[in-house]
Amino acid sequence: MLKFSFSPWLRALLILGLATLGGYAYWAHSPLPERADIVPTQYLRLKRDFIEGARSQSGEINSFILNSTGPNGEQLTIDTLWIGEKTAEKIFLHISGTHGVEGYAGSAIQSALLQEKLVAPDNSAIVFLHALNPWGMAHKRRVNESNVDLNRNFIGDKSKFSGSPQGYRDAEWFLNPEGLPSRMDLFFPNAIFLIGRYGFATLKQAIAGGQYDFPHGIYYGGSRMESSNRFLKRFLLQNFSKVKTLIVVEVHTGLGEWGKDLLFWPLDAEHPKTLRLSKLIDEKLDSDDPRDGAGFKTPGDLQGEAPKLLPDTDIYWIVQEFGTYGPIATLRALINENAYQQSAERPDTSHWSKAELLEIFTPGNAEWQQMVLDRGIAIGRKVIKKLADPLWQGDPSPEG
Repeated sequence: MLKFSFSPWLRALLILGLATLGGYAYWAHSPLPERADIVPTQYLRLKRDFIEGARSQSGEINSFILNSTGPNGEQLTIDTLWIGEKTAEKIFLHISGTHGVEGYAGSAIQSALLQEKLVAPDNSAIVFLHALNPWGMAHKRRVNESNVDLNRNFIGDKSKFSGSPQGYRDAEWFLNPEGLPSRMDLFFPNAIFLIGRYGFATLKQAIAGGQYDFPHGIYYGGSRMESSNRFLKRFLLQNFSKVKTLIVVEVHTGLGEWGKDLLFWPLDAEHPKTLRLSKLIDEKLDSDDPRDGAGFKTPGDLQGEAPKLLPDTDIYWIVQEFGTYGPIATLRALINENAYQQSAERPDTSHWSKAELLEIFTPGNAEWQQMVLDRGIAIGRKVIKKLADPLWQGDPSPEG
């Protein structure tokens, strides 16, 4: 009997071909279709909707003003809403906008939840943090005004803001090309070469895991903690250091199957906290190991680093990620948009590279938008409903 085996190059071609058919083929249709408006993508409108919803609740609203401004000089803020007791021992925290252009979905979910009258159980609180990266939301970028990925930047030790994976260094010529982007380029043959050389999972981890040596490159983690993350650090320390149990849902988009969510969770499937959380919210949790699925490990990410600030708090930090067009389309959009941002004399939010980046992370398709909104609301409701459940109480775990 003949046995067939695939060389690394054939595997690379197969992976790229499947990814293209599954996602990137969309770009064969130009111009982009008209966008649905179930999930708005205008920062000021999203902020207005959130504030209006917050004012309808019995809670405390606060705003942190950033030094940076929007495309037309508009003021940018990170806004918070606290519903329930300030001395609560059990808290649900919902975060949107860590990655700018991904933040529209999380913001819409928050505003939708605020259309309901939210009441925290005794000794509990419900907290919303809206638009952690308002600059990225306003300027249609995934990163902030310093080209920093906030989810690679939450690092307390300044000496750790250095270094890059060897795979990123080897592929830097491909990831961060000089000059303005073109729709006609060598992205696909170059991608085939790199996937064939390193393997898809290894290359994915090397690229998306973050880097600290190329300030103008994609997935740059910065040289110091950025203002948004400094605010988050203060917010966590001031408000949650004496909390017994903190449940966090941080919304992202991009990874996974179209319109469906992954609930990324850092602990093993059989860990007691994993089993407890899965039982409480009646959901399957997903691994962030690049060998097991769509995820990847990142230094300086909120989920991994923020809990270290609160060693006496039992933390359940979920990253809810909604799938869009797949990793190949996402990478090409990130490369093109960053090349434009770094090369254009006066970057314009209406440029085609930004329109494609927006479509990649917040598709205009009405069905996708409704699926995301419905599912985001469902998870939020589940956590709120279960806040009073005594099963949350467990011994603080250094892993979690």
